[in-house]
Amino acid sequence: MVAVLDRCLMIVCNLFLALLCIRALASWLVGMNNSVINRISKISIRLTEFLVAPCRKLISKYNNGMFDWSVLLAFLAVVLFRDISERLILQFLIH
Repeated sequence: MVAVLDRCLMIVCNLFLALLCIRALASWLVGMNNSVINRISKISIRLTEFLVAPCRKLISKYNNGMFDWSVLLAFLAVVLFRDISERLILQFLIH
């Protein structure tokens, strides 16, 4: 049962990381006026904004350039969460 939980958590985290990557890449291509890219961008923003917005607020006084560091911070937060939770679950499985 715990192994299934671990696998599901890893899948969800990896999907979320993929959405953050898609969001970052699509943000560079939105200016092309391509409806498919615009739709993909809007969907990825809707699905990831709940984590990116607090990151943006957290680093707002340092984020003064053209690059939005909040997406990178959200990415790092998900990777950290994934790795810590995987270690905790593995520790639970061992004991």
